[in-house]
Formats: sequence, C-alpha cells, structure tokens
Amino acid sequence: MIATAWSWLGRYVTRTPTCLTIVAGLLLAVYQHWAGPLSTTINLVFCIGLLLVTGIPHGALDHLVEQERSLRQSQPFSLRRFMTRYVFMIALYGLGWFLFPVLSLVLFLLISAWHFGETDLEHAPDNVYWSLTRLVAGSFVLAFLLLTHAPEVTPIIARITQHDPISLHLWQLAVSQTGDLLRGWLTLLLVLSMLAFGHRPWLSTTGVSGGWR
Repeated sequence: MIATAWSWLGRYVTRTPTCLTIVAGLLLAVYQHWAGPLSTTINLVFCIGLLLVTGIPHGALDHLVEQERSLRQSQPFSLRRFMTRYVFMIALYGLGWFLFPVLSLVLFLLISAWHFGETDLEHAPDNVYWSLTRLVAGSFVLAFLLLTHAPEVTPIIARITQHDPISLHLWQLAVSQTGDLLRGWLTLLLVLSMLAFGHRPWLSTTGVSGGWR
C-alpha cells in the first residue's frame, strides 16, 4: 500500500510539479514558525533539490515562445543557440549587478514594471499611449508592493546598492511620502488610461465581447 501511495505521489508530482514546491514551502514556513529558522545549509539543500525536481517555473517556456516566434517569421530555430544566448545574457546581466549595482537595480525595476503592466493590459492596443499606460500601471503595482513593505525592502536595497548613499536617501524620501506618491501615481494612471482610451478605445481592437478580459 505504501508503494502504491508513493507511486501515485510520484505521478502526481510529475504532472503538477508546482504542487510539490507549494507544499514544501508551506511545510518549511510552518516548521520555522514553530521551531525556529533552519540553517543556511538545509535551506540550500531544499532550494537546489526543488530546482532539480521541479525546475524554474518562471521562464521555463521561453524556448517554446522563441521557437513559435521563429516559426511565425519563417526563421530557423536552434535550441542550442537559444540556450547559449540565454545563459550569456544571464551572465552578462549578473556581471552588471556586480559592477554597476545601482544602474542594474534601476533597469531591473523598469523591466519588472513593464512586465507587470504588459501582463495586466495584455489585450490593450499596441501604441504609444497604451504602452505608456502599461509602464505606469506596472510601476504603480511595483511601487505599492515595495513602499508598503519598507521595513523588509530597505535592507535588501541597501545590500543590492552596496549602501550607496544617494540611492538610500532617495528610497527613504520615497518611503516618507508613501501615501502622496501612491495617490499621485494612481491619479496619473487614471489620466493616462482615459487619454489612451480616448485616442484608441480598447473595445475597437477586439470587439465588444472580447475587450476587457
């Protein structure tokens, strides 16, 4: 019976590996809440083990996306060439974090903001007005997450920027004006959304039944 249950669990994890990550994360959180923090070694064992078993969910399908794009443009696709370029870009950006931490952080925040906005407004028209709205929308989400968790974020920014005084001063200034910044950001987002919609209504690109989804 134990062997059958183990076999079923193995098949289930193979089909939905994310569930294993979620369960393991919950168990670790509960254990550390009641028994105290685990050692760095044990955390690394769990981290590496889950990476080997379940992989990296975010970006795991990038090669398929690139392959589909190449097929649509009638271009050849090479998995080896794609992986080489992919790893090279990661290594280059990692070097950038080491040599230019502040600039790399700014670029990371901009990329993250665009990614958030692009995902939330995926079906919006593709023009300058809506692109700017995407960036501001993603920036608002990112700013809200960071500014409302300032005690946790501040030491991380300090380590990333190698305690750069200008960066830390600007961050503390933003934290001290969190309410005004978020209200202003939201107002800007609403104004840009109305301008973008007035220039090119969203529904006109997908039809009445498929505009907001």
